[in-house]
Amino acid sequence: MERTRIIILATIAILILLNTPPSYAEIPIAERNILISFYDSTNGDNWTEKSGWKGDAGTECSWFGVTCNNDHVTEINLYQNNLSGYIPTVMGYLSNLTVLDLAYNDLIGHIPKEIGQLTLLEYLDLDYNHLRGEIPDELANLLNLRHFWLAQNQLKDEFPSWVENFTNLESLCLAGNLLHGSIPKGIGHLVNLKYLSLWGNLFHGNIPTEIGNLTKLEQLYLAYCNLVGPIPETMGNLKNLQIVVLMKNNLNGPIPWQLKNLTNLTDNGSDFRWNSLCTNEPELRDFINAKQRDGGDWESTQVLPSHPVGDINCDGKIDLNEAINALQVMTGTK
Repeated sequence: MERTRIIILATIAILILLNTPPSYAEIPIAERNILISFYDSTNGDNWTEKSGWKGDAGTECSWFGVTCNNDHVTEINLYQNNLSGYIPTVMGYLSNLTVLDLAYNDLIGHIPKEIGQLTLLEYLDLDYNHLRGEIPDELANLLNLRHFWLAQNQLKDEFPSWVENFTNLESLCLAGNLLHGSIPKGIGHLVNLKYLSLWGNLFHGNIPTEIGNLTKLEQLYLAYCNLVGPIPETMGNLKNLQIVVLMKNNLNGPIPWQLKNLTNLTDNGSDFRWNSLCTNEPELRDFINAKQRDGGDWESTQVLPSHPVGDINCDGKIDLNEAINALQVMTGTK
């Protein structure tokens, strides 16, 4: 009889456990209120996936896209989830947040300066929204960032010089905005960078020679940036580089022979087209042809003069008579 009683009680206990909903750590009420404010500000009722949101207190860590650790919200990942509206300023008070991924949504307005209070943040991705205005200087406080992505918005600002202090950065993507000014020399301080994408901005000036310090870099995208001058010889230091895209700039002069050091460049993966570049070195030409995407033809797209006037051999040496002759042809006086 006693054995039967024990079996019955054990069975009841198992049934109770099986039918009890999972319990989650209860986060502070302030963090719950911030999540609800975020949901309301970004039209949460229209999200693609919103399971759990606005559920009972104590369930927040089970809400879609929310991760907790030690009774605090540490990650919010709502990538491509049909968010719209504004990022509320109260997000800056989720002080334990390490990941904020709101990419590929329809968010508008400015980046709240309060995001700069999230000093534990390691991953910030606001790509492919409709954010506008300047990049808040308060983001300079995010010194733990390893991934910083703001691409394909409508941000109108100079390249933020304080980024040079983000020495933990492994990837930086500010492409497809309205950034202007020059690419600062301080970018050479980002020695842990593996991915750098700045294409499609309104920069001016040269590619800084300090870019040669980024020896861990694997992918470099500087297309459509209005950059001028030569490709720096120091780019030959980037021996881990697999892809380099420099198309549609105003780069000019001989391609430095040091680029032959980039032996990890993938075939048919890079792009040097639509500049004013040249080479008279057969070995370098063959190397660039092999790395050039879409069939290897980069030379026919170069805008003349593809090297300084009078430098008929693309060797950095100017013949005075040829320079005068070329100028006469260009000005129509001959």
